Amino acid sequence: MGVKFCGECSNMLYPMEDKALRRSTKQRSLIYSCRSCGNKEAVTDLSEPVYRHVIAHQASEVTQETYDVTADPTLPRTYETACRNCGHKEAVYFQVPVGKNDDMLVLHFVCVNCRENWFSSDD
Repeated sequence: MGVKFCGECSNMLYPMEDKALRRSTKQRSLIYSCRSCGNKEAVTDLSEPVYRHVIAHQASEVTQETYDVTADPTLPRTYETACRNCGHKEAVYFQVPVGKNDDMLVLHFVCVNCRENWFSSDD
C-alpha cells in the first residue's frame, strides 16, 4: 500500500468514500481526496487494501496514568469525595471518555493518600 499524491498540488491523497455517488445511486465507491485543494481521483486498483485502525477505550481501560499523578499541580483536586479504600477525602480528578464516540465523559478520581482509582460512574 503506497502513498498517493495529488496531481494538482502534490499534497497527500486520503482514501474516502464517494458520498455524492452513494447519495445518488446508493452504490459505494472508494476515491482518493486531497485535503488541501479538494481534488478527487478515482481508485483504479480495487485489490489494493485500505486500512483504518480505530482504537476505542472505555473508562475502565484508561491508559496507565503516571505514578506522580497525585502530585501534578495542574490537575484539579477535591476535598469532598471520600476514598473507598482508605476514607481519605483528598483526590485529584480528570475527565476520561466513555465508549467509542467520546460523547460522554466521566470523572476519574485518584486518592492522594493510597492512589486508589475510581470513576464518577461507579457510584
